Amino acid sequence: MLNGPDGAEKDEIRGAAQHVLGVILRLLHPSMPFVTEELWGRFGYGPEGSLIRAEWPQPVAVPGAEAAREELDWVVRLISEVRAVRSEVNVPPSITTPLLVKDAAPESLARAGRWIDAIRRLGRITGITPLAGEAPKGVLQAVVGEATVMLPLAEVIDLGAERARLARERAKAAAEAEKIAAKLANADFVTRAKEEVVEENRERLAAARAEMARLDAALARIAG
Repeated sequence: MLNGPDGAEKDEIRGAAQHVLGVILRLLHPSMPFVTEELWGRFGYGPEGSLIRAEWPQPVAVPGAEAAREELDWVVRLISEVRAVRSEVNVPPSITTPLLVKDAAPESLARAGRWIDAIRRLGRITGITPLAGEAPKGVLQAVVGEATVMLPLAEVIDLGAERARLARERAKAAAEAEKIAAKLANADFVTRAKEEVVEENRERLAAARAEMARLDAALARIAG
């Protein structure tokens, strides 16, 4: 919005950002006095040294705040899932695709409609289309709430090559996890190695297993 044309909406966003930043600076001031005081003056909230005398922020009840928070959380999750899917299969940012949505509740579709401009821009999609029936082949899927969202990417990337690449990475992570697990199962290693070395190997095992889970999810996304 701030990168768009001047007007009432831009002024409202700028004013809200200014208010929120001022509140944050006041709340942080007791624990970060010098930094916040410097920022307070540089952003023009008051003269030098005035933050320490500024009134402490008071909570204000905002009607509908919980519903607004839930809606924005849904939008953020939708965009995050779309971006994660694109990233996993290396879709270039310059390429935009449609987004298919299956089994979405009417309220979810209404949310998508209200935030379509942000979803298009941040998710790099051309639009959102509700889908009835079976998912087409050549789509990558993710779940957001009750809905399944799908990106048709068969004409954009080589899905077969991506499956093979992800499978190779998964096999590599599995081999690493197996090797570290065997080391940690060796009682002689655990008792003789330094505690920090043992802990490092436990962390590496957890990371390898997390990578396996991520790659399993990425492989499961590729339908058909």
